[in-house]
Amino acid sequence: MELSERKPADLAAACRISRAAVSKWFQPASKNLKMEHLFTVADLCGVDARWLATGRGQPRRHQLVRPGDDVPQRRLDLIRMYGRLPDEVRAPIRALIETLAYLHHPRKPPTEGRVKTPELEQ
Repeated sequence: MELSERKPADLAAACRISRAAVSKWFQPASKNLKMEHLFTVADLCGVDARWLATGRGQPRRHQLVRPGDDVPQRRLDLIRMYGRLPDEVRAPIRALIETLAYLHHPRKPPTEGRVKTPELEQ
């Protein structure tokens, strides 16, 4: 966790287990991670699974960056929810997001169909 700056709650969410179960991994009486959790934790933390299981070898693995690796789970959930909405509901949401993005970063002009705001009308 130190190498990846992850928290026990991150590990629990990724493995779909309780935080209490994760805290048991760090107790002296703990034997080892279940195989199903070992690879999830290794992937989440960006460490070599063999090193995580045995402590031997190099902790960091050489890993290609895949699209979405740096996207927080909450954003991924929102994208999935947005994708399930009908087109007529998505259009005004997209216009609102584009307008808000423009207000925050005015260098890029918003696209057609943006939400009209007094600041933009001037």
